[in-house]
Amino acid sequence: MPVPNHRILFVCSGNTSRSVMAAAWFNAACRERGLAGLEAEAAGINSPDGAPIAPEAMAVLEERHILPERLGRRRLTAKAVLRADLVVAMTEQHRERLVEAFPRLHLRVVALMAFAKGGDRHVADPVGGGVEAYRACLDQMQPALEAILDEWA
Repeated sequence: MPVPNHRILFVCSGNTSRSVMAAAWFNAACRERGLAGLEAEAAGINSPDGAPIAPEAMAVLEERHILPERLGRRRLTAKAVLRADLVVAMTEQHRERLVEAFPRLHLRVVALMAFAKGGDRHVADPVGGGVEAYRACLDQMQPALEAILDEWA
């Protein structure tokens, strides 16, 4: 398996939905475009390792013919942050927590919606909102994810 040139780490609270869907969509888009040099991972600030991701997140990804590489949740580690070229937080609060924990890496940490033109500055948490909320969440993230893909490709 080739080593990617750039790693992007998507981070949310629990790694059950937002970061998982973002990384899965991003990796699928990279494969679709033939971009072997980019790889996305996902982690959660408060996530237990190996716990299942939200079934609604899986349903939305399956609807779009996307499967995440990892089916279990992953806790954020310093190693994951340090090996990432870009750390993408789902909210401004996540970004602030990451910068506080890793102050020397502040230039590598950005809120996802900073890549989107206008709109909200954080990705709404779909937990508890049903499949429609998860669809809306991925739809909200997609323009910013496409912008990252275009910038890093």
